[in-house]
Amino acid sequence: MEDAIALVSALATHEDVDAALAAYQAERSPIARKIVNAANTSANWYDGFASKMRMEPLDFAFDYMTRSGRVDMDRLRKITPQFMARYDASKANEWRKISDPVGDDVPGAVEIGFGAEDLFRLRVRELAYFPLLNWRNDVADGRATLA
Repeated sequence: MEDAIALVSALATHEDVDAALAAYQAERSPIARKIVNAANTSANWYDGFASKMRMEPLDFAFDYMTRSGRVDMDRLRKITPQFMARYDASKANEWRKISDPVGDDVPGAVEIGFGAEDLFRLRVRELAYFPLLNWRNDVADGRATLA
């Protein structure tokens, strides 16, 4: 429908059909490309569907709703507040499931920034949604930090 509206608008504002079509193409191509990219990302999600059947129901639902990359957590909170409240509640204690393979008593553990104290400081949201994060490696001190 949006394409039809844009085409009518382009034809109405340009006397020359070729110019109108060029204007339409310039306006709609980026939007179409965005939709096609989301569809391809979604299709890739389905390629791994069998492995997703092992997921917990809330994790599966969250993964499904975010499969295209076009729906982020803030948007989900707006459109599905009850689901996200349940999802967040299910992840609230997830940081407790993570064990530090290097204890604070091991020389250098605290210096590299992955001691128990550092785990506690990380927000639950960051741990719960680890796959959605962007990490960067700070060359100066060698620590992985949130981008």
